[in-house]
Amino acid sequence: MTTFVQPPCAPLTRYVIQLLRFSILFASWRVFCAPAPGAEEPNESRHVVIVVWDGMRPDFVSEQNTPALWKLAREGVTFRNHHAVYPSATMVNGTAMVTGVYPGRNGITANHVYRPDIDPHHAVDVELLPVVNKGDDLSGGKYISVPTVAELVQRAGGGTVIAAAKTVGLLLDRKAGTNSGAKRSLTLFAGKSLPADVLSSISEKLGPFPSAHLQQDIWTTKALTDVLWKDGLPALSVLWLGEPDLTQHESAPGAPAALAAIKSADENLAAVLAALDQGNARGTTDVFVVSDHGFSTIER
Repeated sequence: MTTFVQPPCAPLTRYVIQLLRFSILFASWRVFCAPAPGAEEPNESRHVVIVVWDGMRPDFVSEQNTPALWKLAREGVTFRNHHAVYPSATMVNGTAMVTGVYPGRNGITANHVYRPDIDPHHAVDVELLPVVNKGDDLSGGKYISVPTVAELVQRAGGGTVIAAAKTVGLLLDRKAGTNSGAKRSLTLFAGKSLPADVLSSISEKLGPFPSAHLQQDIWTTKALTDVLWKDGLPALSVLWLGEPDLTQHESAPGAPAALAAIKSADENLAAVLAALDQGNARGTTDVFVVSDHGFSTIER
């Protein structure tokens, strides 16, 4: 797993370069640290945008396949020694990224688990809303046992927007807090939203969440750039694209369909960067591009 960053801020330390989760937490702490008693809340003049390409392998990054990401990587910093946490699954690594701790501590250890306290008859998908809600009810709000970076930013007074084409988005920020930052934050995941009423304004402009994989990514990207950023950027934004993971599962890494999915992800990244440019926010925004895991070919 390789990470690409375009940092307008001061150089990151060597320790930050070790792992993306520390990079995210460092950037968020640096920009959005809690104000001292009596101090004004942060004005969100700086921003962090994280774009996740689900299942992207770094060896497919090239000027031909991914011109926008290629250019971003050449202008910024590339983290070449990253590796997914074990097991290298989406829900596990998504949670590790936003909590900064390993699965054994944050509590999300697989995409599907047997939790008899939640469902004694079947394994559960850890990111589904009924499962998450019941897990929080049973644990006093500790289904994910440590705060996510979105929660930390909100506690410091910053707003957050999570826009995910896949259901993993719920794990990135699942709580409806009462502080000022939380009241200006929302989560979009696989065509659903928290708060639920946010979805109507998106659907009114973009139509319903589509069924085709590539179109889901395009819809979610437009929801972020055209609707959720309409009145300005929040302190933290996360865009989680479902590609090229979904298409690679159906074909194979390097297959024509998979390369087309990579091209689509690159076009969505370009749309995000163009929106930042249009809003004159590129120079005040740290942009991270990361994959949650790679992909291997096997014989069956």
